Amino acid sequence: VKNGAAVDLQKQKTNLILFVLNDASRSFFSYVIKSLQKATAEMGYDFLISTTYGGHRNTAERFIKERRADAVIVYTKTIPDELLNEYASADFPIFVLGRKVETDNPYLRCHMVSEIRPLITCEYLIKKGHRRIGFVSGFAESFGTVLSLQGFRLSMKQHGLPVDESLIFDAGNSQAEDGYNVTEKQILSRLDDMDGLIFSNDDIAVGAMKCFNDHNIVIPDRISVIGQHNIPASATTMPPLTTLTSTSGQELFSKLVKCLDSYIRMEPDLELEKELY
Repeated sequence: VKNGAAVDLQKQKTNLILFVLNDASRSFFSYVIKSLQKATAEMGYDFLISTTYGGHRNTAERFIKERRADAVIVYTKTIPDELLNEYASADFPIFVLGRKVETDNPYLRCHMVSEIRPLITCEYLIKKGHRRIGFVSGFAESFGTVLSLQGFRLSMKQHGLPVDESLIFDAGNSQAEDGYNVTEKQILSRLDDMDGLIFSNDDIAVGAMKCFNDHNIVIPDRISVIGQHNIPASATTMPPLTTLTSTSGQELFSKLVKCLDSYIRMEPDLELEKELY
């Protein structure tokens, strides 16, 4: 039986794109995976997923070090910048999504990078008249969580509103059960101190709303709740969760894969790449 890895090394081509993320079970990343695998299939590539959930990043790092793919897309903070810098090369391009990596390596590219800006969901609540607003973060290693919290602080500051640090809650992770738990253990006792509550993603917001309903907390009469990413489950809560639609559509991921393909072919499409920032 032929050793597939050895054959790929001999051919110096795997026809494979590796996608590294922390948690593939989250609703938001299910959409991302669906979009990326569709785009890679249309470009004639196979698609391999490696997760770093629970800090288990050894397999993902080994696949990168051993160049088990023609290119890599990294959508998590859990892979060290140093490793990405070391292994990205002309015949092994690496695209990092959502965060900036300080690098001079021309084959380590950062895309879909968001600058710190006022948080849209916070701006929405403030315009609705809310002033005592809390924030619930998800997985701490998620760049989305970090940017959302920074944006929340910026919005509050620009509107001259104080940020009560005791009203910033950590769900510990980004699943619905994490939202339920942090709500039951920490948030219910603080409801009188808030008139609005922002969640860094819809998954934990859905869990929190279930907890509120289980404890007969009426939304939005007692407290307003808002999430981010507009996952399908946000429409099934009672009442439907107010949320923010993600701007990362199928067309963007299609352009991303086409751009990555141009790097794999060593003919970088710099004009197309400009559309990814």
